[in-house]
Amino acid sequence: MIMDRPMATSQDFVNWVCSDRLQPEFLKYLLLAEGKEGLHRFSSGSVHQTIYFPEAKAFNICYPPVAEQRRIVGILDEAFEGIATAKAKKNLQNARALFESHLQSVFTQRGEGWVDTTLGKEVDLLAGFAFKSARYTASENDIRLLRGDNIVQGSLRWDDVKRWPVSDVDDYERYQLCTGDVVLAMDRPWVKAGLKRAQITSDDLPCLLVQRTARLRGNGTLQNRFLILLISSEAFTRHILGVQTGIGVPHISGQQIKDFQFLKPPLKEQMHIADKLDDLTTETQRLESIYQRKLAALDDLKKSLLHQAFNGEL
Repeated sequence: MIMDRPMATSQDFVNWVCSDRLQPEFLKYLLLAEGKEGLHRFSSGSVHQTIYFPEAKAFNICYPPVAEQRRIVGILDEAFEGIATAKAKKNLQNARALFESHLQSVFTQRGEGWVDTTLGKEVDLLAGFAFKSARYTASENDIRLLRGDNIVQGSLRWDDVKRWPVSDVDDYERYQLCTGDVVLAMDRPWVKAGLKRAQITSDDLPCLLVQRTARLRGNGTLQNRFLILLISSEAFTRHILGVQTGIGVPHISGQQIKDFQFLKPPLKEQMHIADKLDDLTTETQRLESIYQRKLAALDDLKKSLLHQAFNGEL
């Protein structure tokens, strides 16, 4: 009997619907097999899921005798325990951690010829221009505008792009970006996923730099390939988190970026470090691809097992 109340948690629902004829473990697997068509069809909430009873009343299921339910649950428990999802996820984390470890080790050493310096002494930093939003366009033929929202962790995303009339770019030549430029969001520079920084590639061009976004170019003694690694380092992130101001929208200034102190190796060593980490990046991406495919295969295996269980094939 359904209690006369409008909502309950998902566990309340399981407790309510289960009786001597329907085992809780069996129902949970049944709902898992249903996927989005299970609890989600009449629930809301991602952390504390709420079940709306009017919709729950219409949830019809077929189930076998208790002995058969227990047999199916036993098979699924054993099968799911043997599926090495956790191991695959751990391997994926290890692949990423390997690169991070090598990256951080670069900036905790001091080799011959390394000198103490600041970004202000080593880069040309430019903050973007305040392009008037009233003149933004959606034409594919116009020039993309690089805003902080377009910068993510190590790359750019152009799914929400604003554009500027291609007929009016001559006056903004200074703000045109080039291959190899390092860009950094100045508003909310750090989010949970990490620091919002990237390096411009030929695929990103042409584009113009918008206000509250910084462009960094190494001078003659600092290579951009090394610069993006420096900006990606844990030390630089700690610096940004320590100097950013503002509560609602934390932000940083160009001067705060320039104030970052670091050890600069000679040019030849910078290139050697960049080459080594590029090779490691390629290997890390290869391993990530393998583990992602494994996780997808394991997910398909789980779905297959659930399909068999509730179609009388186990």
